[in-house]
Amino acid sequence: MYSNYEIHLEDTRPISVSGDKVGQLKYVNEYFDKYHDAILKNIDKEVIINKRPKGMLNCGNKYIMPYITKLLASFGVDNILFSCQNSDTNDEKDLLARSENISTLSDVVTTVGADLGISLDNEMDKVVFIDELGDVVKDQTMISIFAKKSLKENPGNIVSSVVFSLALEEIVTQENGKLIKAPVNSILNKAVNSKAVFAGDEPGTYVFPQFQSCSDPIFATIMLIKIISENKPLSQLANEIPEYHRTGFTIKWEHENKSRVIQILKEKLEKKGNIDNTYGVRVDFEDSYVLARPSIFDPILKIYIETKDPSNLPILNREINEIISEIK
Repeated sequence: MYSNYEIHLEDTRPISVSGDKVGQLKYVNEYFDKYHDAILKNIDKEVIINKRPKGMLNCGNKYIMPYITKLLASFGVDNILFSCQNSDTNDEKDLLARSENISTLSDVVTTVGADLGISLDNEMDKVVFIDELGDVVKDQTMISIFAKKSLKENPGNIVSSVVFSLALEEIVTQENGKLIKAPVNSILNKAVNSKAVFAGDEPGTYVFPQFQSCSDPIFATIMLIKIISENKPLSQLANEIPEYHRTGFTIKWEHENKSRVIQILKEKLEKKGNIDNTYGVRVDFEDSYVLARPSIFDPILKIYIETKDPSNLPILNREINEIISEIK
C-alpha cells in the first residue's frame, strides 16, 4: 500500500488589485525535498541500490532536469544524460513527439549498455521507456506491466480509457483485478472515484492514485526501475505481455455530425458483439474489438482495431470503412 503524497500550502498572502482583494497567493516550500521524501516512503531504495542500474535520460525541461538526475542518483541509478540541457525547449516541438530523438536514444541505450532509456516530455506528465535492447516499449504494454505489478501488491481496480488493449483485460483478469473503462482524458477522475490501484492511458500516461492523483512520469520511472531491479530486464517483462495485431486510422468528420456516425456504427454492429458506449462506441467480439471515438478538438473520428487473429484485421478494417462510406 502506497503512502499518499500531499503538498501542504504554506505562507498564504492576499493578492490585491487597485486596493480590492481578489484572492490569495499560496506558496509551496521545499516541494522537491518533500516529493523526494514521499518517494522514499513508497519505493524500497535498497533494492535499486543493490542492482545499481544504468539509466539513459532524455529530458528537455531545464527546471526539472537537475532534480530528476539528483533523484535517480540518490537511488543508486547511474545517470547518462542524452539531449538534456539547461535551456528552455518549450518553444520547440515536444521532445517526446520527436521520433528522431527517440530513435537516437534507442541507439545510445544499446551502445552504452544501459538497462533503461527514459524520455520525458517537456511538460513532465508523459514518458516513453526503452528497454535494454534499444526497443521502445509500447504504451499498452507498459500499462499492462504496471497493472500487473500493482495488482500483485494491492488487489483492486485498474483504470484505462476505452482504447485499452485486449492484453490488459487478460492481465487484469488473471491477477483477479477489475478493469474500469473511462472516457479518453478522464482516467484521473475515474481512478480517484473508483479508488484504483493504477491507471494508465496513451500516450505515456501512468497514474498511481494511492501515491498521487495525477500522471507522474517521475514516480513511474522510479517504480519501473524498482521492478526491473528486483525482477528481470524490461525486454523480458515486455515479452510476457501478449501483443496482438493492432491498427488505427482517422476519418475527417464535422464536429456536429460525429454523434450521428457513432449511433449508426452502434446500430450496424450491436448484433455482432458487446457494445460499450463509455466514449464513442466500442464493439468487443470474441477475439477482437473495434472502437470509433470522436476527437475532442479536431473534426475527425479515430478508429482503433485490435485482434488476436491477423486475418481479421483487413476484414474488420474493410467493414468499418464500408459502413462509414455508406453514411457519407
